[in-house]
Amino acid sequence: MGITDAGRMGGAAEPANEPWRQPGQIDSDRVFYAPEFRRLSGVTQVVPPQDGYLFHDRLSHSLKVAQVAATLARRLAKTVKPGVVPAGTEVSDWVHPDHCYVAGLAHDIGHPPFGHAGEHTLQTLMKEPAPVGASERLVAAHRVLAERSFEGNAQSTRIVAALSFRKEREQPGLQLTLRSMAAIAKYPWLRGGHPYRIEKLAKKWSFYEEEADLLTALVDNGFIHIEREPESDKVLRVHRWPEAEIMDWADDITYAVHDLEDFFRAGRTPLHRIHTALKSAPDKVNWATTDFDFATDDEARGCLQFIFEKLKKVLDDEGTSLAEHIPDMWATIKRSLLMHFPPAPFSGSRTSHAALQKFASTLIVYLSENTSLQRVDGLERVRMHVDPVARLVSEFFKALNSYYVIETASLAVMQYGQAQDLRRLFDSLVAMCGRWLQDVAGDPYPSAHRQLPARLREYLVGALEITEANISADGSGSVSDPGEDPVARDEVAIAVVDYICSLRDAQAAILTSQLHQSPDPAQMHATWLNG
Repeated sequence: MGITDAGRMGGAAEPANEPWRQPGQIDSDRVFYAPEFRRLSGVTQVVPPQDGYLFHDRLSHSLKVAQVAATLARRLAKTVKPGVVPAGTEVSDWVHPDHCYVAGLAHDIGHPPFGHAGEHTLQTLMKEPAPVGASERLVAAHRVLAERSFEGNAQSTRIVAALSFRKEREQPGLQLTLRSMAAIAKYPWLRGGHPYRIEKLAKKWSFYEEEADLLTALVDNGFIHIEREPESDKVLRVHRWPEAEIMDWADDITYAVHDLEDFFRAGRTPLHRIHTALKSAPDKVNWATTDFDFATDDEARGCLQFIFEKLKKVLDDEGTSLAEHIPDMWATIKRSLLMHFPPAPFSGSRTSHAALQKFASTLIVYLSENTSLQRVDGLERVRMHVDPVARLVSEFFKALNSYYVIETASLAVMQYGQAQDLRRLFDSLVAMCGRWLQDVAGDPYPSAHRQLPARLREYLVGALEITEANISADGSGSVSDPGEDPVARDEVAIAVVDYICSLRDAQAAILTSQLHQSPDPAQMHATWLNG
């Protein structure tokens, strides 16, 4: 079977009588109209709206990633060199803007409320050990959850592949093409299946065990290629689908450019001061001994020290550190950086808007132009290559976001509060699910069956394989006893996490306050939970 003939998930048929829509366009329409995608308008990208200023949310970020990815795909297809594409295939078999657009739309669809603070909190909750003296069943459940953990990229795959409410349960998820699923898979392995020499990738994966069959299908159909060491059978290298590489780079570009735009416009990132400091930097720097004394501005000096510690950890396409090459590339990096900084603080004038627009457009063009398609050595595969200098320029601007926004006390205080809210929400929903299971198990006419939010109930029913007849309101049946320690069942916790990842920031905050006796119960209407 050829790569481009792999079809849709689960063998689903293509929509009939629609020759005006290609498979990738059908996929993008399905993601675009999914309620799970629309939800991203209320999910934090880096910081939530503050002081009347509207920062990028996950939806606007995803739309821009999709646009950059599709445009980059068109550019790469037009500029590919002869001999790169394997014989018998076309460049469109490997790189197509429609599938790159789908990947950009869907790549963050699984991120929980509160951005990275929410992701870290759910990871912590899933890894917590069972309490002292717990039963064997409870200990086993906690062990399962700790091994599964939580990962936003895997949750994105899970939502698109299994959780999205599009058709009946027998046809789960959005039924995208395997090719689009491969393009979404930024980290195409199960937890622990990363290339063993790149330890930083141990924290990333795009598939839970529940979606392992999908990963197998992507490997079997040639979208993902895994190399192992002959002696140890350890994973040496994972070759992603090139459209996933394009989406990943588009994500980096968007974060480096558009989020930085936000913080510069809001007065939080003084790009003009970093520009001044860089202009005085020598073309040759001894990175082992420099104290950055060329920067007369103390804050700019501290920022540059922070950034270059980050740059030392950057890896190239092969997963090799670029640290030892930075001195040789520094003069080129410096020139590239100085091309793109706004010359003055943002004032809101037409001139400052124009300067900021020029910053964004020229930087996107630069980062896009310094890419190419290459043949993978020894394999009949195509990959995307990013010039190392361009990768370091991107990481420089991303590190500016970290220094001035992400690793600051103001954001840490807010994220701490968000983490506490999410923890309380998780614990309360797990307890509610446990009580619900007990109620419907012991009642032949389970009046409690509608007392969970509909989506949470659907996820719980699916996780425990409870049939609709078992929990029908007409008394036609009842669920079996959920067994020992129903509150701590791993299936319950996973269903709760799936439900939390369907909420917007505000919904999670409101629901938490309602579950803990908010003084303003009027802020939630009865229809909200099932909306």
